[in-house]
Amino acid sequence: EQSVARSENDLSEREREQYDHDKELLEALKENKESNNNRYDDHFVHRFLRKKLKSMPCKNQGFILDGYPKTFSQAQDLFANDNDDNANEEDNLDYDPEIMPENAIWLDASDEFLRNRILNLPEKVVHGTHSTEEGFLRRLVKFHEDNIDETVQHYFDDYAVRVDHYDLTQEASDSVHKIIRAVIELLGVPRHYDKSEGYLTKLAEKEAKEK
Repeated sequence: EQSVARSENDLSEREREQYDHDKELLEALKENKESNNNRYDDHFVHRFLRKKLKSMPCKNQGFILDGYPKTFSQAQDLFANDNDDNANEEDNLDYDPEIMPENAIWLDASDEFLRNRILNLPEKVVHGTHSTEEGFLRRLVKFHEDNIDETVQHYFDDYAVRVDHYDLTQEASDSVHKIIRAVIELLGVPRHYDKSEGYLTKLAEKEAKEK
């Protein structure tokens, strides 16, 4: 949208090509959203997700995909190798090693457990969202329909991605904390990559001297 919003008179020939491309894409996105119940088709979602997963922050710090992909076909398309240049061995793979997850966390719970969890949510949390009993049942039916023969776990199993299961239905009050500790032990503690306090102090001193 930022590219499209620029004045056409201010663009170089190369920028004009990008402008036309972005304008065409924006129009396609608006049309797709309007004709698809205010949602985007998977190929648009995957296009932008792949771009984000290949960005430097994701490459340097890693990434977490929460609740997506939901189906085998979504995983297959999202992590597919779209490199047309077969210059090295990795390009011959049918998945993209740059964005293929190293681990998958699978939270197990019965349909009844999830239904009760939705019903016990406070009204202020549910209001204005799809987290109603009707909305939950609609999504649950859709999930089971899309995961009859092949699931996301089958996809990760095919490529030897480690899948760890955790039971959400345990009655222990600290079960969630146990799961969090187990996941941290598996993946490692979070790391902070912002500028250090020492660097910020030196930067502030330098700016003060230049005033």
